[in-house]
Amino acid sequence: MIHAVDWFPTLVKALGINYTGTSQDGVNQWEAIISGGKSKRSEFVYNMDYDPLPVQGAVAIRVGDYKMIEGFPGAYQERYEIGAKDQGFAGTYTAELVFEWVAQSPYNDTLAAQLLFNLKDDPYEENNLYDELPEVVRRLQDRLKEYRKGYVSPNFPADSQLSNPENYGGSWTPGWCERDEI
Repeated sequence: MIHAVDWFPTLVKALGINYTGTSQDGVNQWEAIISGGKSKRSEFVYNMDYDPLPVQGAVAIRVGDYKMIEGFPGAYQERYEIGAKDQGFAGTYTAELVFEWVAQSPYNDTLAAQLLFNLKDDPYEENNLYDELPEVVRRLQDRLKEYRKGYVSPNFPADSQLSNPENYGGSWTPGWCERDEI
């Protein structure tokens, strides 16, 4: 089991760099990779966003073989076929899309998906065990409560023209370090 945040500490170790940063979500997986051994990880959070809008209000965690999703699971819920050119939803999330999903979903009584999968036995996530395994759901929810103690709400700043390429000869810039206002 490896997570995207594990790449930094893993590559730092592989390169022999002595990194002493204090805040690190990632786990050094170098020994597991070179030895083909067991991962140092037994769980990770896929997403944690407690925004009340369904398009952003989703939390997902994996502990051992179990993956739990609570909230809006995304607009595209089909499997990708090998070699398929269409890799799912290519547009942007809109309120209409979210409300259409909620209206058509089996979860519309709670406005949120409640999904639990055993990834070892069900790698395609076809068999929802949420109602069948309440003790596993409770255990994963308890883990999420621990993670939530360090939760920081997402920052969705207002749109700004400060980084517009038209202001900088066609080049994208962060804007905030170039000009105070347009």
